[in-house]
Parts: sequence; structure tokens; C-alpha cells
Amino acid sequence: MHLVQPETHALNETAQAVDLAQSPGDIVFLSFSGSDLAGVARAWHSVPARLGNLRLANIAQLGHPYSVDLYVEKTIARARLVLVRLLGGLDYWRYGIDEIAAACRSGNIQLAIVPGDHMADARLDAASTLDAPDLARIWQYFQEGGPANLRAALDFAQHCLDGVTPFAPPQAVAPFGVIASACHLAPAASQQALIVGYRSHFMAGDIAPVEALALALAGHGLNVSSVFVTSLKDPQAAAGLRAHIAQTRPDIILNTTAFAARLAHEASVLE
Repeated sequence: MHLVQPETHALNETAQAVDLAQSPGDIVFLSFSGSDLAGVARAWHSVPARLGNLRLANIAQLGHPYSVDLYVEKTIARARLVLVRLLGGLDYWRYGIDEIAAACRSGNIQLAIVPGDHMADARLDAASTLDAPDLARIWQYFQEGGPANLRAALDFAQHCLDGVTPFAPPQAVAPFGVIASACHLAPAASQQALIVGYRSHFMAGDIAPVEALALALAGHGLNVSSVFVTSLKDPQAAAGLRAHIAQTRPDIILNTTAFAARLAHEASVLE
């Protein structure tokens, strides 16, 4: 048996120093995931009466220690609440976490650092200033994903600041569901179109292509319904899709999922 020498890498090994020059905000959200950042931005703008302001940054742009120092000084140190969703664990961005944690404690700024995956990390809890139940709630919002959970996560963030903003608990997203923003009822339409997309895109708020396609079809006089699935091979998702097809009886189906849908012993739900 051969034992492989374990290797660990840090984000700052090849990073270039940059100054994001981002103005301060009441709430700062950091993540490695572009889908996270886009989803949070979309969720923020979906509620027009938000108080304060939000700043977003990709952690990949803050790999160099000097970049971290500048961002902490110019943005983090003037925030009221900082949320970090960290993929890769503490060691992957230790300097960033250490400096942000120190600044937040020094400035009495609320700090929540949660994993970017399903692996709990007690060291991230220790670096945070929020209590364990609050950290678990924020983590679950992002684990479940989807527009409603991201809106609720921002509601909870505002609740942390003002103590009065109501917020919903994290909600599980089913394997199959309807994308309401991409459904259109055309007057006097005689034909029905169905668009099938991925649940992962819906959860990330990355559904603009589906919405644009649905709007274009509606512009041609079709009724349009749009749905998401985890996978066409997922029995629960397939059952939901089968029922939806039976109810709406589409004349055309536009499937945007990329992988084969045929099961081992039976045809695809789309056949």
C-alpha cells in the first residue's frame, strides 16, 4: 500500500493583490460562488422596502493578504453585519477569516461564517459572533437554496440588525416545482408550451434564460408553464412532472436539462 503525502493549499499562494475599492454597506456578503452572489443580489432587489444597503464580493478576489487588509479597512470595518459562506474550510482562507473576525469583534460588528457545503466546521462557529442556533439557521437557508430561502435569509439578517423584521424559517425545496415567474397565460391561446429546467438553477436564482424563453413563447401566443426538476431520473421529480404534463397537456416541451432521462427498465417521463 502506498501512502500519498497529503497536500493543503491556501488561496493566497498564487493570488495577486487588488483593491476592490468597494464602498461600505450595512450588510456585507462574501462567497466563492457566483450563483450565491447572484442569488442574494436578486433576492435583495425582490423586496423594494429593504432598509440599509448590501455589499457583495467574491472571496476569490480577496486571496492576497494585502487585498484582505484593504477590504477589511474600507468595507468590513464599517459594516453592521457580515455574512461569509466559505467553501474549502477555514484553512483555505485562514488569513481572511482571522482578519475579518478580529475587525468585527473590535468594531462590535455581527459576524456569521457558515460552510459552503454540507460539512459542519466548529472553527467557523468559533470565529463568528452570532450564536450557534442563528448560524445553523443561516447555513440551512443556503443549503436549501432557492429565491424564497435567500429572501428569508436577508430578512433574518435585517432582523439581526433591528430586532423587528419578520423572517420565515428555512424551507425545503421539493424535487419538482413550478417556476411561477416563467409561467404565462396568453389570451385566447390554443397551444400550450412546457419548459423543463434544473432545480439547481432555480435554487441559485439563475433562471433568467428560462424566463426569457417563456416570455418569447408567450409573445407568439402560447400558454407557457415552466417547471424545475432535480433530474429526470429522480423518481419524485419524474412523478411531479408526469402529473403536471397530464394536467396541462402541452403541445410542445422544451427540455433544458442536459443528461439522459431514460431509466434502466422504463422510458423517460418525457416519452
